[in-house]
Amino acid sequence: MLLQSFSSLLYLLGNGYIVNESSGVFVNGKRDSILILYDILKIASVNPVSITRVTYGANLNHSSARRYLTHLQSRGLIESVDRAEGKYYSITSKGAEAARELERILRNVGTEKVSNPFVLSKR
Repeated sequence: MLLQSFSSLLYLLGNGYIVNESSGVFVNGKRDSILILYDILKIASVNPVSITRVTYGANLNHSSARRYLTHLQSRGLIESVDRAEGKYYSITSKGAEAARELERILRNVGTEKVSNPFVLSKR
C-alpha cells in the first residue's frame, strides 16, 4: 500500500523524481525536489503566500521558487490569486491531499524527529 501510494504521489508531483533507498530523500547531501515541493505545499497551506514568502520559507532563490510554483500550478496542487499587492499562491484540495500523503510517507521512511520530517537520520 505504501509503495503504491508513493508511486501515485510521485506521478502527481511530476515525472523525473528518483527514489534512492540508501540516502532517503536527500541527494548528495542536498534536499531533494520532493522535499522542496513539500515545503512549498506546507507554506501555502495556511494562507495565500507571495513568492517572497515562498523563497524565505523554503530557502530558495526567486528563480527556483518561481520554477517550483509553476510546476505545482501545472499539476493543480496550488493556484495563484491576483491581489492588489501582487500574485499570491494557495494550496488546492488536491495539493493538501498530496501534502498529507507525502508527510505520511516521510514519517514512514525513518525520520528521527517525527515533528520535523526534514531531519532524516544518516545511514
